[in-house]
Amino acid sequence: FDNRTCVAAPVGVLAPDDFAPNPDGRDTRLTLATGEIPNAEPTQGGMATVLLLHGVTDAPTIDVLIDGQLTIDDLAFGQFSAALSLAPSPHQITLRRASDGTTLGSYQVDLTTAPDERRTVTLTGFLDPGANGNGPPLTVTLVDENGMAAPVPTATEPGLGETPTAVRLLDNYPNPFTAATMFTIVLPREEHVRLAVYDLMGREIAVLVDERIPAGTHTVPFARTDLASGAYLYRLEASAITHTKRMLHVR
Repeated sequence: FDNRTCVAAPVGVLAPDDFAPNPDGRDTRLTLATGEIPNAEPTQGGMATVLLLHGVTDAPTIDVLIDGQLTIDDLAFGQFSAALSLAPSPHQITLRRASDGTTLGSYQVDLTTAPDERRTVTLTGFLDPGANGNGPPLTVTLVDENGMAAPVPTATEPGLGETPTAVRLLDNYPNPFTAATMFTIVLPREEHVRLAVYDLMGREIAVLVDERIPAGTHTVPFARTDLASGAYLYRLEASAITHTKRMLHVR
């Protein structure tokens, strides 16, 4: 579009009858949510442009407070917020149930490295994993312009935002997976990393990351619908260290 940039992300579940319903009665079938960012010159003062996506199927309509101020009102499942202009610094984001003000969580979003850039804050997972096939809990993720995603620490748990001390490759989730899974890389410092997927014969299937990325915890999505069922390897190379793990794809 001439005067705007569109952002899209999948939300919902494939089989809604197998999951808890949305408390506001919203349709939770898998679909594509879209948001809009006005095209404009960089904001004076190097502000970051931020959208927030509500993708938690069993969560109610929420209000969002940023640094204690009500900033987003009545954001329902499947909706993007309007574009926000925020200072490139850490911000505390608090999620509250719109109907009664109950706090659902508070998170520390660091926009220090995002002056004049666009970021998307996504809410995914489930408020009640036990009622949703023991799926992942409510998770807040910060996604940059290149699609790189990093989990956002809660504002009330000490240590979650600390710089890690060793390179780590966590187990992918979900595993086994059908169409998509997520890898998590932990880095103690900025460096060049390479993350790739291989079959058991050692043939390279996909290169997901091959660049320098900053210190911290980063999630990398992997989605392929053309893979045969079976075991695959994923390998992280960084700092002359190689980590290799196995995952299972089922169709």
